[in-house]
Amino acid sequence: MKHLIFSLYALLTINMSVCYGQENPRLDTIKLANMYSDIPILSSTENLILCLGTCSSMSFNFYANVHISNALTHKDTLFYFNKVYYSKKGISYLEKNGTVILQDFDFKKNKKMIFLTEKIQLCRNLTLDELMKIYHYTNENVAGPQVGLMAPYRMRKCRCFYQVNFLTGEPINAKIELYFDCRKNLRYMLIRNSVFW
Repeated sequence: MKHLIFSLYALLTINMSVCYGQENPRLDTIKLANMYSDIPILSSTENLILCLGTCSSMSFNFYANVHISNALTHKDTLFYFNKVYYSKKGISYLEKNGTVILQDFDFKKNKKMIFLTEKIQLCRNLTLDELMKIYHYTNENVAGPQVGLMAPYRMRKCRCFYQVNFLTGEPINAKIELYFDCRKNLRYMLIRNSVFW
């Protein structure tokens, strides 16, 4: 019984550190609205199909509880989406009312793809050390090395990852989570709680 309780505690502790990422609650911003790439980030469903073709699968009524905060209001709102998967490309989108927004992107499956931001180019060649230098980060601003089991993507050779979080500049608690592999190369991007509709 003691081993079971300790295992659950360890799993929750690891999970909490992955969810929150950086220890510093004041995150820098990568504005999603100003990000540019050759694939749609925020677009119409028709444009997504023109760019990437027909999706490999879809799941319906996917939901997220999003915290919306501004000068007048602090509230949680339940949003319902459809999730669009391009499994072979390692890309997924959230869709609602004909509008799509990027949610997951695997840089290992898209090695030539670049996302341009105001300060940095997000691509497979970006290293954690370069990102830390550009944003003047120390090890306290980086979550890691984290246990590979908790990564949002499937691991084969690497057994750990590093995570850095950014705000998106929206009036909600939306984040861009960047995951670096055990060699400290950018591997994965996850956009959480972003709603433009």
